[in-house]
Amino acid sequence: MKKGTTLIEILVTSLILVIAVTGLLYTFVFCHRMIVENHHRTNAMLIINEHLEAIQNRESPTAVLSYVSNYASPKPVLTSSSSEMSSDYVMSMRIDGILYPDLPHNPAADLMIVNITVTWNGGGPNRTLSVSSITNEPSTTTI
Repeated sequence: MKKGTTLIEILVTSLILVIAVTGLLYTFVFCHRMIVENHHRTNAMLIINEHLEAIQNRESPTAVLSYVSNYASPKPVLTSSSSEMSSDYVMSMRIDGILYPDLPHNPAADLMIVNITVTWNGGGPNRTLSVSSITNEPSTTTI
């Protein structure tokens, strides 16, 4: 009986090794994509939170409407300059309505629904994050 390995044994071992390494590489690529996507979503949420706070700090309904109308058409709000995660963020904002407008003495009649949408190009198709929030008209807020 001859000692040593045959060509078939070497090929089978190489095939098993290639399959294992390919699986590991796919895992690294998938994790990197998740990190990049979460980076963009975090930036989008920071933009949305910043503008929701700005809306809540307005002193009158007119100021809120003026602020929101500035972003009625999509405007660039942030350019991420990180080499692998570069992206342009575009935001639009609208007031979707006032809750319970038909009830005259209801405190909820002064609540506005604000919708903020941030879009970015994350190295593929455009991604969008949209948040709707209910905010009080500042003139009716009681302290």
